Amino acid sequence: MNTMSVTVRDRRTVSPWALVTRTVQIGTHCPECGGLRGQPRSSHYCEDGQHYWVDNWENPCGHVDYYDDVLEEAEALVRAAQER
Repeated sequence: MNTMSVTVRDRRTVSPWALVTRTVQIGTHCPECGGLRGQPRSSHYCEDGQHYWVDNWENPCGHVDYYDDVLEEAEALVRAAQER
């Protein structure tokens, strides 16, 4: 499987000190239809005075990749690699 590296906001992890971002590997194809994913581009955000950078991309197929789903996909890829 071909993969790509993306940085996303991890809202599942709560930290009292900082917003949490993670750089993970995901497949290059949309999990919904199998079409190619869009090209990631870095975007700057500010929440509650904290600045961070994450990747955004638009899939040509129109399916939206939500960060929680991206993190689950990345974790599944890690588990699959460990099982080999």
